Amino acid sequence: MVMNALSLEPVTFHGKKYESFVDMCSEYHIQPTNVYGRLGSGFSLEDALTRPIKPIGNRNSISYKGEDYESKVALCRAYGISYGMVREQMRTNPLDFLEVFDVFVQFKARIGMPKEELLGYIPHCRVNGRLHKSILPILKDVGITSNAFYTYKYKRGYENVFEALKGMQAEKRVAYLIEGKPVFDVELRKKYTKRQLEELEDLKIQVSRYPTLQNFNFDAGCCDTEQIYYEILNSKLQEREEIMEIHME
Repeated sequence: MVMNALSLEPVTFHGKKYESFVDMCSEYHIQPTNVYGRLGSGFSLEDALTRPIKPIGNRNSISYKGEDYESKVALCRAYGISYGMVREQMRTNPLDFLEVFDVFVQFKARIGMPKEELLGYIPHCRVNGRLHKSILPILKDVGITSNAFYTYKYKRGYENVFEALKGMQAEKRVAYLIEGKPVFDVELRKKYTKRQLEELEDLKIQVSRYPTLQNFNFDAGCCDTEQIYYEILNSKLQEREEIMEIHME
């Protein structure tokens, strides 16, 4: 029951609300897989999150950047990277454990994520230091529907979500200043003939197409983390491909 509850979002523990189970584990500096394993062994959530991890032994030791670690899990723990996440990416990419692990090490460095902060999933974006699995909460805050955003993003060819939002900020549309208020062409056509509209040319003004975006700064503290992740991953895949070609020659 507890594990099922933890799979839902958000999670509340000790009166604090977390966006996800992984975020809660990050707060306590423990791998999500360890918490799930402990819960499955009958631990309370309190003990699963707070009891110190025992050393695993040296039979599965691994080296990374000249340092030896007693296991792959210990290596992940040292760098604040989810072991389960690394294994998951190994199933979808032709890379070995250390190659995938290095992708995440580079990723954390690129987005300015502290080494001790646990990375448990590939976030869509990072805003003011906070990771988000999806852009949807951001769109909700700025008053833009996901349909409007993605239609604009793909139509204009943007890859970076915040560049797309800045593009939307700059979009203008024509309106007519009638009695001190902007009125759009589609509304005026219901009241005026084409000839009458031509007489209103001097009243034309440019207004924001997306006015709810105007009070937001998408430069400060905003980072398209998903784009950065795939840039690093693709670079690593290219490295692997080049190595394979050399070995085949």
